[in-house]
Amino acid sequence: MTCTNELESGFPADTEIGNYVTIRQGAMLTSCIIQDETYIGMNAIIQEGSVVESRVIVAPGAVVSPGTLIPSGQYWGGN
Repeated sequence: MTCTNELESGFPADTEIGNYVTIRQGAMLTSCIIQDETYIGMNAIIQEGSVVESRVIVAPGAVVSPGTLIPSGQYWGGN
């Protein structure tokens, strides 16, 4: 096993999760930032470098592409 501070894509390797965040079963978060009061639905995929701002709902099964910014207050679904 190796550890790194930065991915080959240039995104940071950290995952940050804010306060009062709900992450349902099967969701997969990879090197992303999830801000406060956010809901991540079942089997949603948040890919590297994405930023999900506060008070966002990510629908079950949604796929958030690498480097995506989801602004505060949005409902995000699909892929």
